[in-house]
Amino acid sequence: ALEGVAKQVQELASKVLEAIEAATVYVGQHDADVPENAEEQIEGAKILLRSAQDELETERPDYLLVSKTLARAIKMAGEVLQNSKNAVLRMSQAKTLAESELEGASRAVKRADAYLDDHRRDVDTDARDLLEVAENLQAEATLSVRKAGQLGDGEEDQKLELYQQAARDADEAETKAKRAQEMAETDVEREEEKREPIVVVTPTYYTPSYSTRRDSTPPSTYRPSYTPSPSRSTPSWSPSPSRSSSST
Repeated sequence: ALEGVAKQVQELASKVLEAIEAATVYVGQHDADVPENAEEQIEGAKILLRSAQDELETERPDYLLVSKTLARAIKMAGEVLQNSKNAVLRMSQAKTLAESELEGASRAVKRADAYLDDHRRDVDTDARDLLEVAENLQAEATLSVRKAGQLGDGEEDQKLELYQQAARDADEAETKAKRAQEMAETDVEREEEKREPIVVVTPTYYTPSYSTRRDSTPPSTYRPSYTPSPSRSTPSWSPSPSRSSSST
């Protein structure tokens, strides 16, 4: 029975060693992003493993104590590995979000700046002032990302905070840049309405139309197209000779 227990303990010790090695490799690969105490926890797991091994080398090892010690060691190593993975993932997500928000802010600021420049004669100072605020926020976010990339071991918390602050500043910059462009568009529309020509509507009076035939002329110049008959008062015949003249 003791041989079976001893074998189980040895197998457990092997698993502890594997867990410690896995945590050590991962922490070494992501040293800049893992918790500050990760290496200390790994060292604690190693101490527990050595303590269990020392107990096994005694003349009458306490296998129950060894099992409990190894269980504590493997739990500690597993927690270090999991916490380190979570920290790396959290840092990666924060960095990705900051860079994504910064790209969106950059596009919005560029669009707004181009629009305000193209319509600078019509845009009020309020839109320009708001765009300037957006540009300053974008610059601060860019600086935060740059600073975060320069931090090293033992500065994980500060690094994470810089990425998170950069994301907030970039998001606000994008919002303000879009708002500045909307204000500028309103200014331009207002000025264009002022420049629209005033259309004066002249009353139109009805004029009758006339026929286009050759023998048709407007009433004011109308003349008959026929020759009138001679008037009765001026007969066209000559009187016959009088009777007195014929008798003579």
